[in-house]
Amino acid sequence: MEFTQLIKDMLDAKPDAALEAALAECAREPIRVPGEIQPHGI
Repeated sequence: MEFTQLIKDMLDAKPDAALEAALAECAREPIRVPGEIQPHGI
């Protein structure tokens, strides 16, 4: 299932679950340069 569809389905069911899914997806994204924060929108 595509991530955006997962979020849409969870928003329909339970907003807290959508936040948990978004945070989990964010946590899986690697940090490419240690100590750096990616700018907004990237």
